Amino acid sequence: NEGTWERILQWEKVLHYDGSGNDDVSDASKTNAVPKTSLTKFLGRPTNLSPKAYFKHYLLNHPLPFDRHDWTVTRANADGSSSDVRYVIDYYHDETQANEEEGSGIPDMRAGIGPSEGSALRSLLVDVRPAADGVGEIWGRLVSMPLARRGCRSMLECVLFKGE
Repeated sequence: NEGTWERILQWEKVLHYDGSGNDDVSDASKTNAVPKTSLTKFLGRPTNLSPKAYFKHYLLNHPLPFDRHDWTVTRANADGSSSDVRYVIDYYHDETQANEEEGSGIPDMRAGIGPSEGSALRSLLVDVRPAADGVGEIWGRLVSMPLARRGCRSMLECVLFKGE
């Protein structure tokens, strides 16, 4: 769950960046890069497919997720108000990363998840994204996060400075 929370904080940083220049989202005590965010609701929905999982499975022949969660987080806004944001999380098992090593036993869950080196659960893939509950969330998923992954804050910046 810590790895999933880190991914939610990455989304929060991209979608609600305050311009302070502080890029450290891993330290919860530094709140100027990510607005104060807390988990307010956790709902397991293992039998319900998200629209993305449905599309990936039935049209692209991707394996089904073994679990789905909806997490609702409360974000403190700059004006002192707060807002609730729902995140959809699909959990997949990656057979290509699964192995049985000597002494593997129960993994240390604090070591991380996903295919990165040093991760205890490399065979667990987590797809975290804001629910498509409004235009802002859809824009964030389709535009803001892809730009952030390229290191840009706007389309203009990517075209003018990153396209060299």
